[in-house]
Amino acid sequence: MLPVGGNFLFNKTLDNPLETNNAVQYVLQIGDSTSELYARLILFSHLVNQPAFSVLRTEEQLGYIVSSWSSTQVNALVMGFRIQSEKPALFVDNRIDVFLENYEEVLRAMELDDFAKQRQGLVGKLRERLDNLDQESSRFGLRILDGSYDFALRMYCFTRGLDLTTDGINRRKGGLHGGDFNQSRYSRLLH
Repeated sequence: MLPVGGNFLFNKTLDNPLETNNAVQYVLQIGDSTSELYARLILFSHLVNQPAFSVLRTEEQLGYIVSSWSSTQVNALVMGFRIQSEKPALFVDNRIDVFLENYEEVLRAMELDDFAKQRQGLVGKLRERLDNLDQESSRFGLRILDGSYDFALRMYCFTRGLDLTTDGINRRKGGLHGGDFNQSRYSRLLH
């Protein structure tokens, strides 16, 4: 677990000097691993996933591999971005910062109907039945691996997701707004 307010940058030079690709893993530790905060995190992650790909990969052409994700860890919730790029790793890291700052304005300006549709899309994903035993074991295995053993977390997020508002997920430097908000950040730059 990172100290609250921490901002860490890890640089690693690749062994192969002929390698032209760089990689960035940008991780925001959002706060303590609570069901309430997790519900807000997965909604924020759902909202930002497509715009992150569209802006960072398509518009800014930062790299071929661009992904965003969120997860629980033993004592914290995290959201992250991974980008493989030929552009300098520090530049890519800064562009993720800019994207998150710009997305704050997008979220504030989002029409309530658009937000409701996005929220309903997430609720629909949470309600999906599992297709096979592999999916079921993965879902339960994740709750064991993250140390929470909270097998009802998905159902909580489903029921809580029905009444979340943009006020509950306003981004503040990549995190989520609220009294339980304690953000730290680290980036791993491979170049």
